[in-house]
Amino acid sequence: MNQTSGSGRFNPPWLFGLLAIPYGFSSGVLTLLMPYLLRRQGLPVDRIAGVVALAALPAAWTFLCSPVVDLGLQRKTWLLLASALIAAASGVAVLDVHGSLALVTALLFLASTLAGLVGTAIGALMTDLHADLRGQASGWYQTGNLG
Repeated sequence: MNQTSGSGRFNPPWLFGLLAIPYGFSSGVLTLLMPYLLRRQGLPVDRIAGVVALAALPAAWTFLCSPVVDLGLQRKTWLLLASALIAAASGVAVLDVHGSLALVTALLFLASTLAGLVGTAIGALMTDLHADLRGQASGWYQTGNLG
């Protein structure tokens, strides 16, 4: 069925793959790119681990983002805003890798927090899909997250 359960609008399942890319991008920058760049800068492995561990903390508290996407703005607005801010925070962190480690850590923490907001917003948007399409949308979401 190509309909949603309430609004009458139709979001194709593949769209959730595109929407999940910022979430996966944030994880990739945090766990792959930044450790590589920081190590090339000569930072000791234990300090790199500390940066990544601190910046990854918001992943444990993602459930706190759920009420946020139900406040004020539309879910798609939260999604677009958080995605743009993830790109900005991650980009500045990568470009400032030679600068302040505290600033890089804070930017990565912010990107990780926003990634939780993106994931929550996508999940909320999936609830509007007809039940027959949710499995496909979830598969596309995982594809976008890994892509």
